[in-house]
Amino acid sequence: MKITQLFLSSLILFFIATIQPNEAQAFLGGVTKGALGPLSKKGMVLAEDEIIKLARMIKGPGDVTKVKKIIGEKKLSSEAIEDTYARIAIQRGNLRREEAETMFKNLSGVEGFSSTVSKILGVGSGMNRGHLNELRIASAAADRGFKVEGIGIKYSDGIKKSPTDLDILISKNGKKFPIEAKDYDDINLASLSNTMRPDMDSLVAYRKMAFSPNAVHPVFTVTHQPSDPSVLKLMQSEASKRGIELVYGSPEEQLIQLEQLFKIAN
Repeated sequence: MKITQLFLSSLILFFIATIQPNEAQAFLGGVTKGALGPLSKKGMVLAEDEIIKLARMIKGPGDVTKVKKIIGEKKLSSEAIEDTYARIAIQRGNLRREEAETMFKNLSGVEGFSSTVSKILGVGSGMNRGHLNELRIASAAADRGFKVEGIGIKYSDGIKKSPTDLDILISKNGKKFPIEAKDYDDINLASLSNTMRPDMDSLVAYRKMAFSPNAVHPVFTVTHQPSDPSVLKLMQSEASKRGIELVYGSPEEQLIQLEQLFKIAN
């Protein structure tokens, strides 16, 4: 029995030693205390011990809502709330410290930044992944000189029964780029029909509602092209007939393509 326990302990230590620092933090359930210093440079922010305590409260569905309520009762400034959510994400291993610092610098004060960061605090990886992708695209856009006007902007498209949301809105020199962003490993006919077509229609509706529709250039981004060539061709056709640009790749790769679209738009 003791030999088995010793073997398992050695295996765990080997596993931790071979994974990346951020992955090790998530495996161990937290980060070193020094990595949780404030991101905000002004006003009152929560102490590191409070951040750790709040992060440890998130263990299952509904816990993020409870944590947000506790934070709301502290009457913090908007920037301090952003700081709190981002540092909880760091403590939970959902966001690397360096990436959080860049996002905070680029996106603090942007409409929807705070609420989107709070959405990556949960236990399930699916929603966390999608919202983290939105934050990365928005931050990459800011790095390349675009103005980030909002993340997760609520609006009524006149199509869906309830208000929908625009994942990201960026602009430069009077040109606006509303973005629907998807982070899927693959896309099949079902996801194209049930999710992507309706979201493409919402993008078209957003452009029509704009004060100057000709200055609005809708963009649909996906991290990976469909593996099925027929699905890829159909998705390209659906986007083309709606006047929507399709962009593929990592957030950084997407922004390189968006810069080209901006040049064409001008």
